[in-house]
Amino acid sequence: ITVVVTYRSPRVKHLESMWHQCCMREGVSFYQYLVDPKSRFHVATSPAFDSLRLVEKFLEKGLNVTLVDMEGVINHGYDISNIMACDILGANCNADKTFIGMEDKQAEILNVKNGHSSSSIHNITTDKLEHINWAILRYDCALVSVIGHPNVTTLYSFGIEKMIEFCDTLDSGERIMTMNALRNKIAAI
Repeated sequence: ITVVVTYRSPRVKHLESMWHQCCMREGVSFYQYLVDPKSRFHVATSPAFDSLRLVEKFLEKGLNVTLVDMEGVINHGYDISNIMACDILGANCNADKTFIGMEDKQAEILNVKNGHSSSSIHNITTDKLEHINWAILRYDCALVSVIGHPNVTTLYSFGIEKMIEFCDTLDSGERIMTMNALRNKIAAI
């Protein structure tokens, strides 16, 4: 059995996406989502956000893991559904990750938020968003060793490579070791 886990970067964009899905329509600002100890981010952060911890848990169960770097997928101009079909399930595809015989059909990419800059939607400055992203990367650095595990295959590594390069610049004391410590660091930014 192989489990597929996606890694989204920039990391703050993943956090923003979670807020869009759960809380924006409820009138909760992104800032409230990040700092309110009763918000869903503090009470029940999705395991999908904690990609490398998820990889670690699957490895503990003895499973193989394919880690798909979403930034790399996007940089190649591919759609994640085609990556799943072509690269993971072995469907009959060409080099452009389209199904043989369906080259004239183009995947419709949905759930895209156009026309919004991050800071204009939730009243957090670009500088603060960047600091939040660095904090999340410092948390990911505490788990970076899972990427080199023999049971982990990484596909379309791009954001992951940038994260590894960042981690290499940190002393071990600069890494954020727990999700609670990350939540507290983000709330303090």
